[in-house]
Amino acid sequence: KTTAGTGVLSNSEVSIFPNPTLNFITVNLPSDLSFETLNISILDQSNLEVYNKNFKNNAVKINLEELKSGVYTLLIKTESETSSRKIVKY
Repeated sequence: KTTAGTGVLSNSEVSIFPNPTLNFITVNLPSDLSFETLNISILDQSNLEVYNKNFKNNAVKINLEELKSGVYTLLIKTESETSSRKIVKY
């Protein structure tokens, strides 16, 4: 269940797969979470932004083919909620 206004999406509410991945990840947010814009950014191990895009839907497929192998931080933001997750690219 999504609690409006808590400010943080729990890990159980956000689904990211496959992780680890080779080329693509899919990010799924709860269907009952409403927002105007979903912003997803990816940071490398030096905290440099290597991806940033806005979306309008709760399920998003992201192409990671251009990224080097390594561990990245995936930041998910809506107007009222945020989540941070680690992803691994082969």
